[in-house]
Amino acid sequence: MSDAIVVLPAKPLGQTANYVLILLANYVAFYVLSLLSWMILPVSQRASRRFARSAAKRNPKLATPKNIAAILAANAFQPEFCFGARGSTMSRVTAARTYLSHSHSGVDPRKPEPGFHPQLFAQALAPELNELDDPYVKFLQLGRPAGDWQFRVIAGGKPMRSNGDANGLCAALHVHAYYIDQLADILGRLNLNRYCPDLFVSVRNDADAMIAREILSRYAGQVKEIAVFPNVGRDIGPMLTGFGPVLIGDYDVIGHVHTKKSLFSKDDAWVTRWVELSLSNTLGSTQAGPMIDRILAAMVKDAQTGMVYPEDPHIPGWGKNAAAAQKIAAQLGAGPLPDAFNFPVGTMFWARADALRPFVELGLTWSDYPKEPIANDGTMLHALERLFGAVPTQKGWKTQVTHTPGIHR
Repeated sequence: MSDAIVVLPAKPLGQTANYVLILLANYVAFYVLSLLSWMILPVSQRASRRFARSAAKRNPKLATPKNIAAILAANAFQPEFCFGARGSTMSRVTAARTYLSHSHSGVDPRKPEPGFHPQLFAQALAPELNELDDPYVKFLQLGRPAGDWQFRVIAGGKPMRSNGDANGLCAALHVHAYYIDQLADILGRLNLNRYCPDLFVSVRNDADAMIAREILSRYAGQVKEIAVFPNVGRDIGPMLTGFGPVLIGDYDVIGHVHTKKSLFSKDDAWVTRWVELSLSNTLGSTQAGPMIDRILAAMVKDAQTGMVYPEDPHIPGWGKNAAAAQKIAAQLGAGPLPDAFNFPVGTMFWARADALRPFVELGLTWSDYPKEPIANDGTMLHALERLFGAVPTQKGWKTQVTHTPGIHR
């Protein structure tokens, strides 16, 4: 059987050209629309955030004159603590209105004064609050009732009174000196205090260990150990896995600080302010004074105080860390995760050994921690950071916070 050749009639040249033009136009339209979508999405997201931030100014149900007046009348609101440097440039009316805006829009909510957590208060009084009630305003109107929403503030910046010291406490401090160039600054802060905790220092290599030994030769207390650990677990791994068993076995109180630089923020000044707030209120500074002495004296005075850490105006929630936190909380024998909670933002604190013990007894190994580089949120390390605040509270420990006027993020 022979092959047959079929000849199809040719289409007119003009019709073919039209098809080509239509096809080309479709491709161009597709790419133009894709490009516009890519450009418009960030603009839309920024517009949504601006809308949320300004919602309270437009909606009389939110930042009402009555609520603003109630905040101003109490004279306890601290704009500089709440908003940092920009708070000191605001009028008190503007600052109160802005606080209410953040509170009700849910965009970056803040604490209005050190030692008060508005979301904890709202959680406790939920049945009594309506849509026109701001938790802080209600707290003021009720005469500042005591409860789990309040934390005793250990204030820096004033001469330390002599009626209290760390006698009877055996304390150690873990310093994770990943950035060895910042260790000398930490030493200067330590030497402002009368009490000298035993030091346990973690570094990333042998060269840094030699530098650490030279720097800390000027420490007034004892340097118990300088150890090189694997670069996993950030500052938490060396504390829990590296030194944890010795710390909870030999000491009553354990401090934990670390050097800090940010790989995610291009705002070096913002990072510097955060480090200053954290270290000044955990160890001390010329402005804050001897904070180790103050903190340990407070823990001697109240044996139920299990955690002490710098007060931070921001109120982060569980966010992307909820799933990891739930898993770890179950291993810790903790109850359901609370919706509102306080925690050491940045993971610098002083802890009673028995408050820290459950975390050490998790028995985490180096392979349990995420490998570098890690995300800036949503890891087990960020979950642990939050659990350091939530779990001791669930187990009955009190929390105190530190704050020095004029030192802010």
